[in-house]
Amino acid sequence: MGVKKFPIKVGQEVFLCPAGNYTRMGKKPRPGVITKIARKYFYVDIDSAWGEAKFEIETFQYAGDDCNSSWILYPNEETYLEEKRRQEKLQAIREYFRNWAREVPSEIVNGVYELIRAEVEMDAN
Repeated sequence: MGVKKFPIKVGQEVFLCPAGNYTRMGKKPRPGVITKIARKYFYVDIDSAWGEAKFEIETFQYAGDDCNSSWILYPNEETYLEEKRRQEKLQAIREYFRNWAREVPSEIVNGVYELIRAEVEMDAN
């Protein structure tokens, strides 16, 4: 899942989803507020014991010091929930085609192939 950029300003409420080791620590998705925008980074207050979360302005990637702990930034909770539903659908598709014993009808294979081919052609242009 790529991080999508969106317009930001100080005082703006955003929504953060834990990634990496933060998910193991039981951290839940939570709201935050952009507190500072500097030249390279912007900072989000998430009521954390470790202080504000730091993100790169150019990429919106989390720029914390932890090796494998991260936050994924969303403009609001609705966008986060949409992405979560999209990931669940992608996982269901992967699981459907992962089952080697499943006999997939030709119509489904052809339909999926055409959708993917059209997407690849759009990306190439």
